[in-house]
Amino acid sequence: MTEASGTRGILAVARMEFQLAMVSRLSLLLGAFFIIIVAAGTNIALSGIQRVPGVLNDRQTQTVLMVTITVTLAFLGPLVPILSSVLSIVEERSTRTIEMLLSRPVTRRGLVLGKILGRTAHVVVISWVGIAAGLLVVSDRVRPDLGQAAVLIGLAMLLAMVWVSLAMLLSSFVRRPINALVSAFGLWFLMLVWGGLPFFDWIGMGGLKALTNPNTLFLGAARKALFPAGTGDVANDVVQTALGAFTSGLNIDYALPGLVVFLVLAAAAATEAFHRQEEAAG
Repeated sequence: MTEASGTRGILAVARMEFQLAMVSRLSLLLGAFFIIIVAAGTNIALSGIQRVPGVLNDRQTQTVLMVTITVTLAFLGPLVPILSSVLSIVEERSTRTIEMLLSRPVTRRGLVLGKILGRTAHVVVISWVGIAAGLLVVSDRVRPDLGQAAVLIGLAMLLAMVWVSLAMLLSSFVRRPINALVSAFGLWFLMLVWGGLPFFDWIGMGGLKALTNPNTLFLGAARKALFPAGTGDVANDVVQTALGAFTSGLNIDYALPGLVVFLVLAAAAATEAFHRQEEAAG
């Protein structure tokens, strides 16, 4: 297989996976849930701000709304990629379509990589729509910051790719759809709880907890890129304090590189696990 045909094979798998995700009932339900949550959250946040008029100016109000979307992306956003992606390999094994895919000009590792790219593209579309919905809901009362929204989409793409890779890793080992969904939900809940466990903070190892949680790394990267400290903006300083509680022990200068490394390791683990499982199966 030539490098060009291998690349075409990966892109073909990515395109097919994106199309399947866009018509999947589970993916559509998860996407709708996420979009509604983001829109409702920003509306509630703005309503709360408006109950105390004069406290925050327009720029500070934008900051509060953006951090609302950021936290929603970090804690509820991963449900979309992991639950909608974890059945990908499991279902194709049960329907025997995995052999048909592998008959194309694509390797086992390339197949998983294509699936990761396709599912990530689907989640990015949902994230874009969710952020747009949140900003649209409040656009008649405050002017959205499109630059911040674009940066947040980029960070959300990295987080989505991490969770899709983790879903593919689970899907490589699990054989039954119900087990795959339970495992995926369990992993999401574990990371949610792991991010809030104070034990490592008490013993001075909070950074270890942060580096092993993609959600925390995402929040650290957003904290540095979107809400810089020392600007004299009261809202930014408040957000720094609030997000500091979620990213305790993490040097935010290393948050974005840490998220990229986490992604590379997760994607490599997923592709290698699938390769070995299929090789062992003959």
